[in-house]
Amino acid sequence: MKILFVLLILFPVASYATNYQIGVGATERTGTIFMFSVEPDTNSSIVPRLDFGSINNAGKFHGFTDENFKFIGISAFWRGNRFEFGFGAIELNHQTQFLTSKYQFMTTLGFRITPRTQIEFRHISNGNTAGANFGDNLITLSLNF
Repeated sequence: MKILFVLLILFPVASYATNYQIGVGATERTGTIFMFSVEPDTNSSIVPRLDFGSINNAGKFHGFTDENFKFIGISAFWRGNRFEFGFGAIELNHQTQFLTSKYQFMTTLGFRITPRTQIEFRHISNGNTAGANFGDNLITLSLNF
């Protein structure tokens, strides 16, 4: 039921979006990350973004047995000529030793290398709202189209 609800909300947003982003990268604690983002085509300096991600090999670098996990999130980005800053919330499909609650905050600092490529540094944590607050740091290289 929850997936159907999310799809009903996201379908209209994605159908109006004309900017898409695919990213691949690594995380500090848990493994590799693959991301897909959708945002509207706008000249505004504040832009909403939907993020979908998959983090693989979660925890194997530290001898833990966490499975791969997925997340979905929404963020607001302030965008300058070369830099961008974003803040938002994500929902994980399950917790890990480092991401200890289902709902997390995500902050992003991005640098646009070319009009179509950018590098982003992200931090995900629960903001000390539930359980331990270890969090994770990510770096992604993204292609915009």
